[in-house]
Amino acid sequence: MNRGRLVIAGGGPVGLVSALLLRPYFAQVTVLERNAAEAAGGRSLQLVLGERGLHALRCCGLDQQVKAQGVPVYGRMDGETGAFTPYGASDDAILAVSRVALQSILEQAVDGLEGIERRSAVTVTGVDRTAKNVHCDTPLGPEILGYDMLIGADGVRSVVAESILEEEEVTLDKLPLVYREVPVANVGWRSDAFVYWSDGEVMVGSFPGKEGRRGLFVMHPRGAEHLLFNEGNTGLFARFPGLAFLGNTLLEALSAANAGAMGSKTCARWTSDEVVIIGDAAHAIVPFMGQGLNTGLEDAVCLMRQFRSSSASPCDEVLRRFARRRQAPADAIRRLSDRHARHLMGVASAVDVALEERAGAALHAVGMPDTYAACAFSRNRFDRILSAEWRAMKLEIPVHSRVA
Repeated sequence: MNRGRLVIAGGGPVGLVSALLLRPYFAQVTVLERNAAEAAGGRSLQLVLGERGLHALRCCGLDQQVKAQGVPVYGRMDGETGAFTPYGASDDAILAVSRVALQSILEQAVDGLEGIERRSAVTVTGVDRTAKNVHCDTPLGPEILGYDMLIGADGVRSVVAESILEEEEVTLDKLPLVYREVPVANVGWRSDAFVYWSDGEVMVGSFPGKEGRRGLFVMHPRGAEHLLFNEGNTGLFARFPGLAFLGNTLLEALSAANAGAMGSKTCARWTSDEVVIIGDAAHAIVPFMGQGLNTGLEDAVCLMRQFRSSSASPCDEVLRRFARRRQAPADAIRRLSDRHARHLMGVASAVDVALEERAGAALHAVGMPDTYAACAFSRNRFDRILSAEWRAMKLEIPVHSRVA
């Protein structure tokens, strides 16, 4: 069935993977991406891929190429104590890969295929769903593009999402924190670990990269930069003395880095007519479980499967089925990420700790690893993982019990 022209707003990893996976079902695929430098401000330098994201890349035939540019990460290390906690079994690892490397691999894959057009420096300014047109600003001036189906993979501030949703259908939970990340190199930390420091108010973390390079991020209260990034005793190094050897160079780099807002986004609907939103446009989450990108890439795989199994169905029907399947998992990983944030920030309550214990026992009982590992190393639906935790509470499994 020739479905005409697919337009994808957003040329990041989720948009590009969507283009690769959906190309067989459309006569033409057009990817619109805004200015790369503008889009990069306040975003992570290192991205984390678990089994969900790697599976999406596997579907595109790109997983081995991406793995060659990434670093396996087997667990997290407390920067103050040196204690190492593995993420899963001895051979379980997430993959840390630079945003630039992943983007380059995906762009090259897209540019090498007939039937896909990637247009840079194009900003979507509006959508006319009645006429099935996308309004854009381009280097040559305003332009209107027609579509037969439109995907909004254009991030939290999605113009496509605005075109299908009323204000009351969008929930934004903005944290009083901002995110900054800078590159560091040859710091001597474990090359296979995520290293972190946290005091309940500020968190510092670092994922490894290739050849000794790493990304180092700081999550801190909005407006606290003048206290943190100075040489006084109220600064970052006073909170975390283990970072002091990095000196003023680090403080200056962090002070100059763009600050990105942190929070979550929940949309009551993901689709209207032949328009659908995916990734952060539909379900942004806080980054503490490392599943934001993975969930967006999983969206792309699910969307592809809906088209593969519904060759004769109209687009709007396929999109409604996709949204029904994906909204519950997206809501579940948002809840799980919110709770995991309290653990990594060092503010987990006794109830949080007890829940983690009980959840682990329940997941083991149904053949799953603990919550983090189940999310990172399997493709079990997030809502089913969360349901297993709730069953644990209803069964009142003792906090310290372990199910074989």
